[in-house]
Amino acid sequence: MGVLIALCGIIFIVLGIFVHKGSRGAAITAIIFTALALVLLSCMTISSVMQSGRVQGGRGESMAGACMMLAPLAMMVWQLIWCIGAAKAAGEYRAMQQQMQMQYWQYMQMQQQQYMQGQGTWDKGQGATGGGPAGEGPGNPPRPPNQV
Repeated sequence: MGVLIALCGIIFIVLGIFVHKGSRGAAITAIIFTALALVLLSCMTISSVMQSGRVQGGRGESMAGACMMLAPLAMMVWQLIWCIGAAKAAGEYRAMQQQMQMQYWQYMQMQQQQYMQGQGTWDKGQGATGGGPAGEGPGNPPRPPNQV
């Protein structure tokens, strides 16, 4: 039983990594596994409560087992809610990533274009704006200040 619980934990961790990256398939798989875990935990909790009603002498032990199952049950409900939210937001997240990539690409193109247009002034010993000292610019670091 312990190996099965450890395996489920590893599966949830791996799925969590992919859900965090914005994968809709991983979010749906996590929803399925979470629902299965919820069903299993619910059955175990109900079984423990039913057993406490049958046994007269061990009443406290069975109720303690039922109370112990409530915390994982609540966390699995919380995880299910988060996974549903992640599955809904996966498309928006992917669009946001693509938009950021496009903006970065556009920024890099503009930088390259400005560098290429200012190439002639760099050769003449002036900065890109025409007033800077020779050698300073996007490709070269600024000169260190004179030290006394």
